[in-house]
Amino acid sequence: MERGTTLLELAVGLSLLALVLVIALPKVGRGLDRMACLAARDALIARAEVARAEATRSGSAAVVIDPDSARVWVEVAGRARDTVDLALAFGVQVQHPVGPRLVRLPFDRLGIGRFASATVVVARGSEQAALSVSSYGRLAR
Repeated sequence: MERGTTLLELAVGLSLLALVLVIALPKVGRGLDRMACLAARDALIARAEVARAEATRSGSAAVVIDPDSARVWVEVAGRARDTVDLALAFGVQVQHPVGPRLVRLPFDRLGIGRFASATVVVARGSEQAALSVSSYGRLAR
């Protein structure tokens, strides 16, 4: 007796595999979008902590966010440091409720922020992650 699979059995198996993939792929895609948004938000938080540390060391520093290009950097003594292109690194867009202008979050010598409260939203696909910054520089996820 010969052993093996028939063409009908292979077709049924591949059909079931295709059905499972059709059901699972959108969820995997949304999960990847969510993880990219969270990673980009954490990159923003990391830049804010670097700016706070630089401010206590040098007297003042700021985090600058450019929603148009999705770039964020730390500015110390007028020079950009620690620049990250969020669109290139994570494939996200940055949204700010005020519009597409530079968002500048300065910190003083004590590491306290001096700016109006702001919410920056990082989005990719249908997923979003918000970062709220209070007027004293506290960050809320």
